[in-house]
Amino acid sequence: MRSEIEAAVREFLGQANSGRTIASDELILERGILDSFGLLELVQSLEKRFGMALSDDDLRAENFATIGRIADLVERLIRKNNPSSQSRQAAR
Repeated sequence: MRSEIEAAVREFLGQANSGRTIASDELILERGILDSFGLLELVQSLEKRFGMALSDDDLRAENFATIGRIADLVERLIRKNNPSSQSRQAAR
């Protein structure tokens, strides 16, 4: 699941940055790779693709600092919104 989330974020960021490759640990907001409007578009894209919802509390800069942090947030919200996914992952 994590690799799918990271791929979705990379795809979005690449489209928003003329195909530029973004490193996993690159500081997305700090380097201006994503502005506030782009952040909202990314959030909508992730919510739609992964069937989860972010709260206002989730919209903190530290949650969107890097691709890895975004993936952490989305994974956590998927587990929170779909507890049965935890059971399936634990069984693997």
